[in-house]
Amino acid sequence: MPSCCVPNCTENGGHKFPRDAKLKKLWLKAIRRVKFEPKSGARVCHKHFVDNDYGKIGKYSGIQHQRRILKKTAIPSVFFMDRPAYIRNCSRKNALEFVLAEETYFKKKI
Repeated sequence: MPSCCVPNCTENGGHKFPRDAKLKKLWLKAIRRVKFEPKSGARVCHKHFVDNDYGKIGKYSGIQHQRRILKKTAIPSVFFMDRPAYIRNCSRKNALEFVLAEETYFKKKI
């Protein structure tokens, strides 16, 4: 299974790059990789998308799916590149808890 192509991400699997040239360019800009041209196996994992980037209702059938489906207009927007490694390498939920705890700690210090 291919791993996520976002720098410092260790997840496996994910979403293929879009075929639309404009959207693909936006994805490449979002993941911030220098001189990177994604091959057919390049993936971006679910950790880099927000819940609003997914839908559960089929576009043509109108039936709700059990799995989340990435919307055609979704662009990866969640990155922990500027965070310490202990936050970057944990799950999204735990990372959010770390960030909130840090903010609360520093507010109390001031």
